[in-house]
Amino acid sequence: MNQTLLLILLIVAMLLPLAAAVVLRTVGWRLAPTPQAIVTAVLFGSAMIAALVLARADLPTLRIGGTTVLTTLGGDQPAGSQP
Repeated sequence: MNQTLLLILLIVAMLLPLAAAVVLRTVGWRLAPTPQAIVTAVLFGSAMIAALVLARADLPTLRIGGTTVLTTLGGDQPAGSQP
């Protein structure tokens, strides 16, 4: 998976629900119940889809600058170095 796509999916899965909750709390009173439910379903549905795509994908190591944000589990060890 492309590093950029991986980073976008992580941001959508982790930060979109928080931002959506803040936005819906501040401007939700202006919306009628039906459009508010539609906006909520779209925002949180896209975050759930991003999380499911990340869960099903074969993810490489994600590095931002010099920091490793996401590592693989056990794929980088040599065959003879089992604990």
